[in-house]
Amino acid sequence: MDQSTNSNATAPVKRLRENVWHVYREGDRSYFQTTDGTFEVPTSEALEFIKIRPHFSGCTTLDEIAARSGVPKQRVADIAQSLDEAQLFQGSVASDDERAVRERLSKVTAIWSKELTSLYIANKLLANDYSKTILVGWLCEMYHYVKSFPAVIQVAAEGCQDPETRAIIQEYANQERGHEGFVLQTLVNLGLKEQEVRRSNPLPSTQLITFLMRKLFEISPTMVFAMASLVESQEWDDSNSEAFKQQMGEKFGISADALTPFLMHQKIDTEMGHGTLLARHLQRIDVSNLERFSEAINVLHDLKHAFELQTAEIESYYGGDLQGRYMPRLAMEAAAL
Repeated sequence: MDQSTNSNATAPVKRLRENVWHVYREGDRSYFQTTDGTFEVPTSEALEFIKIRPHFSGCTTLDEIAARSGVPKQRVADIAQSLDEAQLFQGSVASDDERAVRERLSKVTAIWSKELTSLYIANKLLANDYSKTILVGWLCEMYHYVKSFPAVIQVAAEGCQDPETRAIIQEYANQERGHEGFVLQTLVNLGLKEQEVRRSNPLPSTQLITFLMRKLFEISPTMVFAMASLVESQEWDDSNSEAFKQQMGEKFGISADALTPFLMHQKIDTEMGHGTLLARHLQRIDVSNLERFSEAINVLHDLKHAFELQTAEIESYYGGDLQGRYMPRLAMEAAAL
């Protein structure tokens, strides 16, 4: 029997490969995704599994997982055996084939991008009970994010050793320059003064996004293509833009054309093909040092969660009654002490 399902209480159970679950508690079937595909499981089994999933750290034994989760040890062993047979433990797939590693990167980035799409605040503006202050606050954060974006990509360009790849990344940075103007005009359309926007201070989560991108590109400059796939893979549907503007106008009491500059920015990015950079340049991802590549993957994963954190922080700071908080958020200055 494999170590991962060894009944020896002193043998740690192996850590799981990346797996994303979609559990529908009111339905009969649920689903999980890995880089191997999407799989359907009975919801009853999914609910049982998510009790023990937090404890598959690669450090815990069957006895410890059973004790922590409250699931009987034999049942934990049976589930672990099924997971092992399905090759869901680390070490069950080859990690020395560079082509396979790149393909798994492409697949996991697509999984994370889709997950982020469903959780990110921009995609919940119409569905959720948001106030206009959340819309404006989100756009303020986008102003700072978009403004910093080219300089962050420049870090990747300057750190890239291959001249041809460096030129591609440099073009990406150049294409992103000045796009904050689209967001600034949108905010002016919504009633803010240009000076207010320029003097505002981004939330810590927005700053974290920038920091993580810089860290990612310092570790591996070519991971800029994976970053682009994660954050810029939204498909632009020009046929829906007018309906979207109309719906946003009705919900937030704004002019239907107020969002036109921001939507134009999205359209331009899509037409430039930024969301397809990974697909077009996958072979340029440096996976020669797996330890360093693992470090980069971890930062990319943290980046996804930073965008989710940004959503929560925008909701907290800009939601509902501002309760005296500055709108938009201001920097703390010595003169203000």
